[in-house]
Amino acid sequence: MLTSIAFSAKLKAIREFRGLTQKALGVQMGFDEKTADARIRHYEMGKITPKMQGMEKLVEILRVNIINFTVDESGSFEHIMQMFFWFDEIRPNTFNPIQLEKIPRKKDGKINPEHNEGDAVKYNDSDYWPSHAPMAIWLNDSTLNQFVREWMHRKQELSAGEITRAEYFEWKLNWPRTCDDCGKFEPSYKWRTKKLEELT
Repeated sequence: MLTSIAFSAKLKAIREFRGLTQKALGVQMGFDEKTADARIRHYEMGKITPKMQGMEKLVEILRVNIINFTVDESGSFEHIMQMFFWFDEIRPNTFNPIQLEKIPRKKDGKINPEHNEGDAVKYNDSDYWPSHAPMAIWLNDSTLNQFVREWMHRKQELSAGEITRAEYFEWKLNWPRTCDDCGKFEPSYKWRTKKLEELT
């Protein structure tokens, strides 16, 4: 089991997102009230990392998926998506998933002349794109494609004001339990604000 290098920063961001002080979180963890804030402060400074039992208690209190803090396998889809999500928190809009559209070949099997020439995939010039030509990576796995497509959908909802910044963060914190295949079914974790209010 691998513990994220950025555990301390993630813990602080999530604790603050949940509106908890270090002391309040420490008390809920079962630490003595006199030292509760110091124990959490040590976590957030990276001086110590909780053992698995403590990690499980943290995710229960903070209502997040444990994969925010630990992953079973480096390079797994869960690990890849968590890297995307947390990098998106540190440097918003650095990663921007896009959906490519396939241009079919001609009936004789030759490349359609509408197809982009060379190695480049063309994009429309707009304010959304940076001044420099961005690089893209295409994914050759249907499951990972589906995960990234839904992330793209959430980012579009955020940009359009259809979800709040808090809802977007909630969606990431509890992914993949928040997955709904872009609205095709109910996710196992209700992350939209209206549903969250019903839980509290």
